Amino acid sequence: MVNKEPTAISAEIAKIQSSKNPPPYNEIKDFIYNKYDYHPDWNAFKAFGVYISKIFKGDFGYYYQNNAIPIQEQFSKPLKYTFLVSGIGFVFGTILGLIFGIIAGYKRGKWPDIVLNVFTILFVAIPSFILASILVLLINKTSWPTQFLSPKQAGGEWEMMKTLLLPIIIVTVTSFATITYYVRNEVVEVLKSDYVLTARAKGLRESTIFIKHVLKNISIPAVTIILPRFVFIMTGSMIIEIFFGVPGTAHIFGLAVVYYEYNVIMFSVIFFSGLSLIINIVVDVIYTLLDPRIKIASKSNFTLWKRIKNIRKRIKNSST
Repeated sequence: MVNKEPTAISAEIAKIQSSKNPPPYNEIKDFIYNKYDYHPDWNAFKAFGVYISKIFKGDFGYYYQNNAIPIQEQFSKPLKYTFLVSGIGFVFGTILGLIFGIIAGYKRGKWPDIVLNVFTILFVAIPSFILASILVLLINKTSWPTQFLSPKQAGGEWEMMKTLLLPIIIVTVTSFATITYYVRNEVVEVLKSDYVLTARAKGLRESTIFIKHVLKNISIPAVTIILPRFVFIMTGSMIIEIFFGVPGTAHIFGLAVVYYEYNVIMFSVIFFSGLSLIINIVVDVIYTLLDPRIKIASKSNFTLWKRIKNIRKRIKNSST
C-alpha cells in the first residue's frame, strides 16, 4: 500500500544485517514484516479491507517506534495533555464568549460593543502562533515558565499545570473571540425581532425578555457553533502544542510523519472523525431539549416510508 516503510522497521532490518553471519536480506525482511504485521506488497484495496476488518476487532495496528505497542496505548498517553489544554481553554473560552457576546449584543453601537468588536476581529484574524509569540515575549520578562515541564521536571502536578497556562490562555482567547462574535450577532438579530419589540411594548422587564425570548432563541444557534468547535480546537491546538513543547497528540502526530508511522496517522483521523460524529449526535439530542417543535417531530409516526406510500397513492389516484 505504501512504499516507504516505517523507520523503526528499516532500523531493525539494518541492525540484523550488521550482525555476524546475518541471514539473507529477503529472509530478514520477511521475518521483520511478519513480526510487525507489515505488508507493503498488498494493493490498496486489500490493505484497506484488512485494516477496516481489524478495526471492528479493536486492532488499530502498532506504533513501531516504541517496541510495536498498540496504537491505542501509545495515543492515550499524549491525549490527556491535549484534553487538558483544549478542554480547559474551550470551557473558559465558551463562558467568556457567551457573557461578552450577550453584552456586546445588548450594547450594540456603544463603546463596549466597539471595543469587543475590535478585540474579537483582531484575535480571529491573527494566527494563534503569532499570538503565542507575543505572549511569550511579554512573559519572558517574568519568571513564569514558557515551555512545558513534566511533573518530574517541574516538581509536582501543580507546577506542571503552571507550564500549561500559556497554551491554555491562547486556546481560551481564540475560542472566546469566535464565540463572542457569533453570539453578539445572534443577540442583535433576536433583539430586532417582532416578538421582543412586542414584549417590550407590553412592559415586560428586560430580565424576563432576556430569559424567555433572547436566551431561548440564541441557544440553538449557539449550540450549533460551540460544541462542534471543541473538535476544531483539539485538532487546531497542534500548532500551540508544538510551540510550547506540550507532549500532546501533535507531538506523536509529528513523529508519525517523520518516521512514517502510518497507523498513527490513520488512527488520528478515525479518532477525531469519531469524536466529531459523537458531538454532532449530542448536538441533535440537545436540540430536542431546547426546541419543543423538534420533540413533536421526533414523536410523530409520520415516517419516510409512510410519506413514500402517500406519494404513490396520490400518483395512482391522479392516473385513474
